[in-house]
Amino acid sequence: MDITGLEYFISVAENKSFTEASKQCAVTQTAISQNIKNMEKGLGFKLFNRNTRNVSLTPAGEVFYKEAIKIVNAYNKAVLKGKKAAEGKLGQLIVAVPGYPEGGLLGIRLQKFIQIFPEVHLLVHIVPCSAMVEALKKGEIDVAIFWPYDFDKKLFDARFIGEYPIDLMCFTEGKLKDVDSAYIKDLHDIKLSAVDFSDMPRTKNAMAKQWEKNGMELPELPYSKEMRSIDEVAVSIKLDDNMGILVPRFMKSYAYPNLHYVKIKDKLRFSLYAVTLRNNTKQELNNFLSVLTDNRIPLDY
Repeated sequence: MDITGLEYFISVAENKSFTEASKQCAVTQTAISQNIKNMEKGLGFKLFNRNTRNVSLTPAGEVFYKEAIKIVNAYNKAVLKGKKAAEGKLGQLIVAVPGYPEGGLLGIRLQKFIQIFPEVHLLVHIVPCSAMVEALKKGEIDVAIFWPYDFDKKLFDARFIGEYPIDLMCFTEGKLKDVDSAYIKDLHDIKLSAVDFSDMPRTKNAMAKQWEKNGMELPELPYSKEMRSIDEVAVSIKLDDNMGILVPRFMKSYAYPNLHYVKIKDKLRFSLYAVTLRNNTKQELNNFLSVLTDNRIPLDY
């Protein structure tokens, strides 16, 4: 017995006619009749009372009809869910961001994805940059929002999201309170800090090359190793008016109270990418990346 056979049976039961059922199912009346005979033989009981005028369900047929409706409906629902899953319209995705600013930056695109694919459960976790590679390898996350230099190209794919100028975040009442823009070389009295690149050698090398193009050396940034989050950085800045941290410009949209931003005139840029495992074959992931990297959808900053 198959679903098509059950659909033939239901059509005969509801139309009370083999002729009408054959029209509705677009098959010959002979095919319908033979299907019912085979079904009754397999079940071991009659489904219909037949005479020259009409067709009616037997008591056993009535019970079977009600259960057959449930089976066909459940099957159709299962087929629909299967199609949605195959099209990436069902499932779950876990996205890792280094902090709230990056998550907020992508907010409009994340919302757009949820609008288009409401049945995909999207989770956004804050994960330290140094832990993202292992989290991807272990399948703990599906997407890492990060810069791509330290990712093995044989294992990972990196899709470009955007590039941003670098600003200096510092204390409002500090030495730079009246400065709107400056070159790095003019900030010799400021303790520069940034993300700790000590466990990301490729990233550190790429950043160093960028500084070299501007005729500068990447500072050692000793203070950054003691800071684990942007919140800790913000607190540290308020404790030391000689300190400033180099951040991508979108950070300004998520500024903490009493922090000042100085535009850096040097051509230093921060690139943001969506990094995934190459062997992650989730169709919903492909759909997500298409939305996340769609430059027609604005970023929130």
